[in-house]
Amino acid sequence: MARFNPLISALLYMVITAMNASAQLPTATPQPLPPPKPVIFVTDIGDDVSDAWALGLILCSPEIELKLLVTQHGDTTAKAQVAARFLESVERDEIPIAIGSKTAGPAGHATPWAQDYDLTKYPGGIQTDSTQAILDTLASTPETDTLIVTAPWHDLPALLRKAPGVASQARVIAMAGSIDRGYEGVYTPDAEFNVRTDIAAARTLFSAPWDLTLAPLDVSAVVQMRGTNYMEMLRLKNPVIASMEGIYQTWVDQTGLRNDTQVASSVLYDTVAVYLAIDRSLCVMEDIRLRVDDRGYTVRDGTGKKVDAALRWKTTELGRPEAFHDWMFHRYLKGVPSLKTPTPEPYDPFK
Repeated sequence: MARFNPLISALLYMVITAMNASAQLPTATPQPLPPPKPVIFVTDIGDDVSDAWALGLILCSPEIELKLLVTQHGDTTAKAQVAARFLESVERDEIPIAIGSKTAGPAGHATPWAQDYDLTKYPGGIQTDSTQAILDTLASTPETDTLIVTAPWHDLPALLRKAPGVASQARVIAMAGSIDRGYEGVYTPDAEFNVRTDIAAARTLFSAPWDLTLAPLDVSAVVQMRGTNYMEMLRLKNPVIASMEGIYQTWVDQTGLRNDTQVASSVLYDTVAVYLAIDRSLCVMEDIRLRVDDRGYTVRDGTGKKVDAALRWKTTELGRPEAFHDWMFHRYLKGVPSLKTPTPEPYDPFK
């Protein structure tokens, strides 16, 4: 007869007890995401392809909800066509579009992608007074107080003349300026495009009493996706990626860009402004005072506008913000949650 071993018996008892206790533990239920933050997007989509990537990122981010898209700079009607075709292609054509004032300059290298789009048939509606459209959106949805700006905001002075109180009630997150670093990551500042294109409007932006957050060239000029994640994203071709790629190819054909877009993206400046509307943990943020000089440079000045600026990425690999690239990749990969075909569970871009 086998002899009874009390030590083994005790160990078996402990294992069985632990297994039973584990089986009785309640399963964790997924917590619903907080309500999205409504935003207005002011963009010159149709010029540099970065704006299209920024729009895609807005739509793929459940933390924010796009209430109005406003086109600025150059042929703003052609740019509204690009925005409308993009939004329709990803089943978010309920979002209204406002056409800003037309200014001098070409239509934009990516606008041929949507040159045949009929704006009169756009379901979300087209408004021709961007200033009034912004004011109506802010008034109709009081929780909307955030504007993401990735363009020369030519209509801003008219907006603040019409409703000066807006600046004390809203906050702006802008891809604008160059503080310590410039284009291509050089360690000298440049006159950044959105500022130098309309210095008077930029000075209005930097003097109004709103909460202003900047995504300057210091952080945005080094954002360029490449590698395995980028290849996987292009291969997937969900609706938002397919639309961005269509705009991208048109832009490349028109500009003659030599960069192989199947290997790496161009510089995705405007995506950083979208990120700062959601999270800031990957950036080193600093309160600094800036003014816009006569050449369109944003220079440090103790009497200038106090802004919250992203000056550099916290972690980089070979000078690139890989953690931010991963953050974008997961969102683009998940795609745009359709309102026409609701997802059966809380939308999570990392799931």
